[in-house]
Amino acid sequence: MDADKKIAYVDESIFLTYDMYTRLDTRYEGFEQQPRLKGYWIEEIPIGKKVEQETIEVNQKKFIKASIRKLIVFPMSLRSYVIEPGTLRASYKFENSRSNKTVLLPNPVELTINDFPWEGKPVSFTGSSGEYQIESTLSRQAENLVFKVIVQGRGNIRQVKIPDIDFSPNFQAENLEEHVDLKFNGSSIEGTKTFYFNLHPTHTGNLVIPAVVFSYFNPEKNAYETVRSKELNVQIDSIPTALPVQKTKFQKGLIVLLDVSGTMLAEDMGRKKSRLSVAKTLALKLIQESNQDWICLKTFRIDTLQSVCSSNKDEVLNQASNIRETDFQDGTALGNTIFEAIKNLNQNVELSKTIVLLTDGTTNTGYIDPLTAFELARENGVVIHSLALGKGGRVPFPIKDPKTGKRQLVQAEVNVDEEVLSEISQVTGGKLLRIKNLNEVNEIIKDGSRLRNV
Repeated sequence: MDADKKIAYVDESIFLTYDMYTRLDTRYEGFEQQPRLKGYWIEEIPIGKKVEQETIEVNQKKFIKASIRKLIVFPMSLRSYVIEPGTLRASYKFENSRSNKTVLLPNPVELTINDFPWEGKPVSFTGSSGEYQIESTLSRQAENLVFKVIVQGRGNIRQVKIPDIDFSPNFQAENLEEHVDLKFNGSSIEGTKTFYFNLHPTHTGNLVIPAVVFSYFNPEKNAYETVRSKELNVQIDSIPTALPVQKTKFQKGLIVLLDVSGTMLAEDMGRKKSRLSVAKTLALKLIQESNQDWICLKTFRIDTLQSVCSSNKDEVLNQASNIRETDFQDGTALGNTIFEAIKNLNQNVELSKTIVLLTDGTTNTGYIDPLTAFELARENGVVIHSLALGKGGRVPFPIKDPKTGKRQLVQAEVNVDEEVLSEISQVTGGKLLRIKNLNEVNEIIKDGSRLRNV
């Protein structure tokens, strides 16, 4: 593994590449252990079906160099980091010989991250590094005015924040949503982040919407830069009969995160029960036993698939009952899912914020390392409890027969990452329940207090 720079600023992009050099017939077979990227936002550059290769000469010997993985990472805070690169699986063979398997261990990379300079830091600086432009637009939708702020440029687009906008005294504003559109350009990320607001005029006349001022740090110029959108005017001849009611937050909230990725189909819980079927049973029981004011159920793998949030427990239970085991694919972004759940809790809950995670802990993708998400949970007062499901090791696992298309069971290595889930409990003050078989599931269901107290 190599980095395009060893010294960077907070939020500055760092390009990481995994290159494999070989003189043999070699096949890359994926990661045995994922790299630990705690403290970084992560963007994975798609490699495509065909791995990029070139022939190079090292010490007067020819090698094939294959770029097998590319990442762009953005450090979140100043410190010295050592990135542990993980381990890779590969197979190789000499001419006319049988294939041999091996595990490759790349060298770790040490990085030094510097803070932004204090001198000249603008009031409108919100922590972004890169190069950006900004514009705003206004459109009418029925009685509402939809105001959009579009930040476009190069850098950590996903985490761009704009300063608070003071719309008074002309408007009351309601935050609607944010939308991110990314594209990879060589070793950098470009794209846009759009912020949507509903504006409700408080009186009639030719009303002014203020310019939005956005400042960022340009590491190439080693300087702060400021951009601003145009001030907009709109003629209001009448105002709605009722202004929006301020949203009231709940006192206690719970989000149940149910992992529906491919590894959860492993049938190692006994009596041909999969991890997912058991997780669904426990999710239903957990919601039934909950005394929270607001409950949310989310299913996830790489992204959130289904989501229902309500103060009505029956609505959430109905959604949980509809979860099926079909059409679930591999790939789990545990860090992403926890990060999005933290944002949901902050938006809806005032005091007690809890996440219960039903998973086997396996994670292999995502823009946030799980350990980073755990730290963010602690900083936001969110407690995460984990129910770790599965025996692990070589277990029955369903696949589709490529010839007949029928489902069949094979023995496959499908582990449970208890180490990651244990760290969740330690970092956030939550509990870990390790569940390996149906007997343990039945004990938990009979003793409802074990779920009420997680």
